[in-house]
Amino acid sequence: MRRLARLVRAIVVLASSATPALRAQAVHDAASDSAAVARTAWRDAASASSLAVALPLAERAAIAWPMQPVYWTTLARLATRAADTVRFARAMRMLERFQLAPTIRADSALWRGVQQLRPQDTARIASLARELRAGRLLTTIADSTVFAEGIDADQRTGTLYVASIRQRTVLAVRDGVSRDLGLHRDARVGAVFGVRVSPDGRTLWCTSVGHENAPGTATVAAVLLEVDAATGAIRRVVPLPAAPAGRSRLPGDLVLSADGSVLISDSDAPAVLRYEPRTDRWEVFTDPRWRSPQGLAFIPGQHAMILADWSHGLFRLDLATRAVTRVHVPDGITVLGLDGLTWYDGGVLAVQNGVEPARIVHITLTTAGTAVTAMRVVDRQPTLAPDPTIGTRVGNAYLYVANSQWHMYANGARTQVPLTPTRLVCVPLTPARRSGTRSTDSAPPPDASCKLSDAAAP
Repeated sequence: MRRLARLVRAIVVLASSATPALRAQAVHDAASDSAAVARTAWRDAASASSLAVALPLAERAAIAWPMQPVYWTTLARLATRAADTVRFARAMRMLERFQLAPTIRADSALWRGVQQLRPQDTARIASLARELRAGRLLTTIADSTVFAEGIDADQRTGTLYVASIRQRTVLAVRDGVSRDLGLHRDARVGAVFGVRVSPDGRTLWCTSVGHENAPGTATVAAVLLEVDAATGAIRRVVPLPAAPAGRSRLPGDLVLSADGSVLISDSDAPAVLRYEPRTDRWEVFTDPRWRSPQGLAFIPGQHAMILADWSHGLFRLDLATRAVTRVHVPDGITVLGLDGLTWYDGGVLAVQNGVEPARIVHITLTTAGTAVTAMRVVDRQPTLAPDPTIGTRVGNAYLYVANSQWHMYANGARTQVPLTPTRLVCVPLTPARRSGTRSTDSAPPPDASCKLSDAAAP
């Protein structure tokens, strides 16, 4: 849900927006402390009077919070402007460790800097900048104003459900035909962010809230919706628990537990909210280290889940004890900027849209879910998927929205970037090869099936 274009603004704002109580609680977490130092340096760099002043401040931010690729990418760009080959080479080495390279062919200054490196270094970086075309265009939604954020699939039929921010509704997509479920007819519905379908396919659970990119919804409260999947009739509108003073609820992703409860990530008043439909009761989980909770995924066989905090990485939440543990990440892997977690093959599939270019990754975890052991890139196609958002697994395929349109709107108004039909991309899945902690590109075999009819039936 948070896109790369919004990260720079968020880094500056979040450094000063946390309440004193939250800052005090987070002070004992080394990673949070490093991120706070980095944000301060980054804010100073953004307001610097000259490139000569900004460059060392940007470098300070990158060194303080080295797992944040945005800092290294920006440092590389600033270094090219300053003709600082030492800082440029350092930044590119760090990005290479993350299996990342910005779109150097489209940035003449960056490309000149890369060409000045050793030939073998230039070749490696150029290879990382190339697209990894594993995903295939499954279908499109012709309406370019959908502003799709959430997606889920009926595992029995393959029907896709796509949540629309701009149109305040959910679209049911089947055999290339989309049908509006008409949620926008209810004035209590704001922008629809997340959507999940029940195992029997009869019910949709959706998160909704008033948002600047959904015109006319400024006063609409944050709610959880229970919707009839066949007719779009809204069975229940459940207000979310009140947010702490000075915050508001911004519900995004959601998952359904085996016991029927609904768990929601809140990225503005950082929390995980659990709703029990049978008792109509809420439970709120918080942690001072959380800044922008996004994707959620249950760990099979455990009463626990993995949470992707877009700004601070992965956490394990024990739902029974309420204990929150930061997931350990080895050097050379970054788990920042993750959204839309889906459990698969001993870890999570995720849309990593907080890096440049955005990509789909598989992150292997220990059995307990307390540490990352490896990461591989599953799909990376900035041409087909320039602005991906959360995805869902259907059988042996991963489906995601390729162009969610966040960068097409600013403060509720359209930018000059032309809109395009919403693209849904399907990535065939193959089990990862366990090979330590090194991040590797790994595309599925070219003949792997990626048809809904093949992926739907278990």
